[in-house]
Amino acid sequence: MQTLIDSYKNTGQLHHAYVVEGDIDNAYKNICEFCENDLNFKVKANPHFIYESYEKFLVDDARRIRELQMNKNREGQKQIFVLSFNFITTEAQNSLLKVLEEPTKGTHFFILTPSSHIFLDTIKSRVSIFSSDKNFDDTSVDFLGMKLADRLKFVTKLVKDIKDEKTSKSDALKIVRNLEMQIHRKVEKSSGDERVKYLNQLRGVNKVADYLHDNSASVKQLLEYTATII
Repeated sequence: MQTLIDSYKNTGQLHHAYVVEGDIDNAYKNICEFCENDLNFKVKANPHFIYESYEKFLVDDARRIRELQMNKNREGQKQIFVLSFNFITTEAQNSLLKVLEEPTKGTHFFILTPSSHIFLDTIKSRVSIFSSDKNFDDTSVDFLGMKLADRLKFVTKLVKDIKDEKTSKSDALKIVRNLEMQIHRKVEKSSGDERVKYLNQLRGVNKVADYLHDNSASVKQLLEYTATII
C-alpha cells in the first residue's frame, strides 16, 4: 500500500483502477486513510465514496456497478468506488472490463481481494496492482507453517466452528485465498524444481478456492486436501 501512496505522491495522478491484494479489512482501512490523508477526500457521509462488499462478485453485480458509476457522476465530480470480494466469475470480469476500459471521468476504482491471481489477464492489464501493508492474515501464515498433523487438527476445529456458527464458510475461503497468494509469491521467487513444486501447489489451491464456492462442496474434504498438498 505504501507503494501506491508513493506512486501518487511522485506523479500527482490517480489511476482509474487499482487492485489491492492482501487482507481485505486491512486494505480497506488503508484505502480510507489514503483517501482522507492524501487525496483530501472524505469517506464518511460522502455519497461519492461507495463501498460494497461481496462474497462472490457476479455478472449482475458488475452491471449494477457500471450503471451506478455512470448515474452518480453526471456532474463530473470525483467519485471513488471500493469493491471487495473473495471470488469473481469470468462473466463478471468480462462485464467489469467494460467499465475499466471506459471509466466515467473522475471515477476511480479500488478492488480489494486476497489475491490478484483470481483475475483474467485482460483485467490485470487495465489496473495497477498493489499489496496492502499486511499481505496475509496471521491464520493463513500459521497454517502454512504447521506440520501436517497440526493442519488437520486445525481443519477439524474450523469445520466444527462453521457447523456451530461460530465462524462461517467465508473464513475458510479467506484462508485459502491468502494461502494462494503466499504460494504465488513463492512461485515468483523460485526456479527449477522448486518452482515446479510451488506451481503444482498453486494449481491445487486454486481448484480448492473455486470448489469452495459450490454450496454442495465439503469444506472439510477441501481443506484437508489443501493441508496435504502445501
